[in-house]
Amino acid sequence: MDNNAASVSKHATGAAEEASQRPGRYKGHLFVAAMLVLLAVILRWDYLRTDESWLVSTTPRGPEVTLFFADDTASYLIPEVRRLAEGVDSSVESLAIAIIEALIAGPSEESGLFRTLPPETVVRDVSIEGDLLIADFGSELQRYHWGGSTGEILTVYSIVHTLLELPNINQVLILIEGENIATLSGHLDVSRPLTPNESLIPPDGWLSGE
Repeated sequence: MDNNAASVSKHATGAAEEASQRPGRYKGHLFVAAMLVLLAVILRWDYLRTDESWLVSTTPRGPEVTLFFADDTASYLIPEVRRLAEGVDSSVESLAIAIIEALIAGPSEESGLFRTLPPETVVRDVSIEGDLLIADFGSELQRYHWGGSTGEILTVYSIVHTLLELPNINQVLILIEGENIATLSGHLDVSRPLTPNESLIPPDGWLSGE
């Protein structure tokens, strides 16, 4: 009987000691976990500090250009200043293609403006003859155009006004698949070089609400 009592007492004592050690174990585990997290943070910071790619801004650093999009009443063409992606070729032809592609992409959401070219539009080529810029588009510009005289006018002159922002360009001729066309969708003569249409530019003070 005494042996049994001693055995029970021994087990009870061992259990009590193990229980008393558990908080310490948990604290030890928490300390190890905290140290691992801290080590991961330090290693991540060291990577960022030594890898200069994290310092590169995602903001485009290419040339600043002015694109023309339609206002919400489809009455005017409103300029939106945009920076192109870095690395655009410095030639006027390459810059013109990049500008047209930005025009096809449409206005920024925050501008409140509306696209003037179908998103399916493809620019095939650009060439320059004196002060004339010839922009050659794929057939998609006609095929996917939404039609209407107002829509056609805004499309054509958004291209014209945007490209006339380029230095020494005073006229724009629009081609489709390398060929002259009479109209884009039946309303506006585009068979000849075009110059600005000032009636599509809002009067002074209009943008500021004066």
